[in-house]
Amino acid sequence: MFQIPSPIQQLNCELLSKHNVELFIKRDDLIHNVVSGNKWRKLQSYLALAQAQSKDVMSFGGAYSNHLHALAYACAQLKLKVSAIIRGDQTTSLNPTLLDCQAQGMAFQFVDRKTYQLRYDSQFLSDLQQANPNSLIIPEGGYGQPAIESVAQLVSEIDIDFDTIVCPVGSGTTLAGVISALKPHQQAIGVCAIAKGEYLAQQIADLVPKTSKNWQLWTEFHLGGFAKLSPELLAFVKDFYHTHQICLDPIYTSKTVRALFEKISTNAFNGQKIVLIHTGGVQGWRGFEQRGLVNINSLFGDILL
Repeated sequence: MFQIPSPIQQLNCELLSKHNVELFIKRDDLIHNVVSGNKWRKLQSYLALAQAQSKDVMSFGGAYSNHLHALAYACAQLKLKVSAIIRGDQTTSLNPTLLDCQAQGMAFQFVDRKTYQLRYDSQFLSDLQQANPNSLIIPEGGYGQPAIESVAQLVSEIDIDFDTIVCPVGSGTTLAGVISALKPHQQAIGVCAIAKGEYLAQQIADLVPKTSKNWQLWTEFHLGGFAKLSPELLAFVKDFYHTHQICLDPIYTSKTVRALFEKISTNAFNGQKIVLIHTGGVQGWRGFEQRGLVNINSLFGDILL
């Protein structure tokens, strides 16, 4: 069902040659055509726990959430009842992501932004658990200790003695799992996808050993905020696809690759071997196209997302 280990592909271009960098991309986007990227790695421990305890599943996400999209499919395959608390008002017509979730049997509860901001509040979660005693509540994005060991497996699949590993950051769980598996001479870099994401450094630190110092969080490459696109980013994504035949997603990996290329151009990684994790989520382009913000065909040709 899942392609694990996911393949590793070396990238070649003039920028990398000029700055003496060997760059490899860990193709977690190819793990599964629906539960792609880091989604299965973060969910598998939670879902195994739900099965062992005969629990339903509940989680959180936005209306275009890759996490919920993957969770709905995985729960359907495992025959687990699943519901989601979704940030935003319910509209008369669901977007492609939520239509897929609904087709897989996911139930929705739409809440306003103020209520959604309580998703990590202990009292809110306690009340939610009391109201749903037979549900295992999975934090937004699969954040939490249960996901760390599963994500750490990703590093063990890499047979390259790399210097630096780079990944996108949403909740911080993937970066934390990667940090936990590093060798002393290796470092991890996370590229934050949201504006004002400095607080995520503490969320990540809460999940890794206190002695872990070999990581950093870049917070300046969000390009205006979460899920914000720019003509420059779209041009980069299009050029990257035509050069490497790899689709980048609109929210996470696209900004991560662009940030890394910008840093490489300053000679910050001269002589290094770098692994970049593609965390999937390319289905997210459909929502942007539905809103008239992009034309998928102009970016990737006739590829189906």
